[in-house]
Amino acid sequence: MFSRKAGAVAWPKTQRVGVRCTPRGFEQRGVYVCNGAWSRTRGLLGRPEDSSALLFPCGSVHTIGMRRAIDVIYLSRAARVVRIVSALRPLRASVGPRGSFAVLEVPASSGRMLQVGDELEWMSEEEQA
Repeated sequence: MFSRKAGAVAWPKTQRVGVRCTPRGFEQRGVYVCNGAWSRTRGLLGRPEDSSALLFPCGSVHTIGMRRAIDVIYLSRAARVVRIVSALRPLRASVGPRGSFAVLEVPASSGRMLQVGDELEWMSEEEQA
């Protein structure tokens, strides 16, 4: 239904989604989908410490108002990792490389197992259960 490989990406339209990179063992469940202007501006601000957010379209992020560092994973339209910024501290900003379409914000150190070029896929609610 929803868990197609991201090469022919259908970006999620639900409020929460799971994200994984099977070869690396990376998995984030209950990721907030932020695809509106206000939700992208908010991102992880005010959300629980262990939360993650998928922002699209998005080519840059900030951590103004955040109380913790986050890992920022920039993705192409094909949901391939194009850049990883580890432990972006509060009151900082980051701009993705040319071709960035989306950003996955995860708790600091959670993105450690990913590498540039990895392909992410979405998980349906059933797969997250």
